[in-house]
Amino acid sequence: MELRAYRGEADLRSLVDVVNSAALADTNEGRTDVEELRSDLSRPDIDQEQGIAVAEAGGLVTGFVFTMVNDSPTGTPTVHVGLRSRPESSAELDLPLIQFALKGAQEIARQRRRPVEVLLPVNDTRIDRVTVMNELGFEVARYFFRMRAPLDPAPMKCVGPEGYHVRSLSDESELIRWVELFNESFIDHWHFIPQTISQATHFALHDPNYCPDGDLVAVAPDGTFAAFCQCVIRKNENEQTGRFDGWMSLLGTRCVLRGLGLGRMMLGAGMNYLRSRGMKAVHLGVDAANPTGALSLYESFGFAVTHRRIAFVKYVAC
Repeated sequence: MELRAYRGEADLRSLVDVVNSAALADTNEGRTDVEELRSDLSRPDIDQEQGIAVAEAGGLVTGFVFTMVNDSPTGTPTVHVGLRSRPESSAELDLPLIQFALKGAQEIARQRRRPVEVLLPVNDTRIDRVTVMNELGFEVARYFFRMRAPLDPAPMKCVGPEGYHVRSLSDESELIRWVELFNESFIDHWHFIPQTISQATHFALHDPNYCPDGDLVAVAPDGTFAAFCQCVIRKNENEQTGRFDGWMSLLGTRCVLRGLGLGRMMLGAGMNYLRSRGMKAVHLGVDAANPTGALSLYESFGFAVTHRRIAFVKYVAC
């Protein structure tokens, strides 16, 4: 087995096969396609030349890893790691792939003359990968739940504070206001990393699962963006699985406006949107220790935990 540089378009089909083979072995792993993975790997916070490595053995691509570097308000840069490998050989492949990410983090720490935090999420069903993380000195920092709720045939009422209304973003010109709303909604969450205009624009323009009319905001009487909910439909995955699943990829309320019922209004609006698009169920992710009471809100709407993801963290010195 060897690790080599990412070859762009020439590699995409093989990397899709890696992701989907893992999903066949473990239904908690997501599927992808060429268009979606192309968008994911071309994000502005991924170094196309230094931040992606591909594992190959006997001419077969067996796994890959990518890193995203983000500056944290705490001053400690964070290297987010995405790791994929074929299930039949993941135990032996994970070690060099993670070591590649750690080596990149060491170089970043050296350049910036400060420690770097490496963050890698793992489904708790991947016992082999959890074992490797422990062996490499990573520590469990947080647990996240994936939750699912069925969508009833009848739409639900979405009543919010007087004077507030829900609408879709009109166009790209509103992304500046949306990014401000995102950052003020999540600033007190664990491991908050500010969203940037370039990241939001990349997703809106290039992700094939993005639903422009499902990018919903609650507007206050004075025109301020107060809360938001971003709905996603992974069409290719639904076609492969025969399901009609939608995703609530983001849901948040501006900190100073919490407690007014905006989160409940936006959750209902998002579920109604996905229902109107023919979806039968909705999925979302939530921090198990979320300080805003999001978990109880989701449970009141019929969401139940399907599986857990473990956020592993390791600090790399400069």
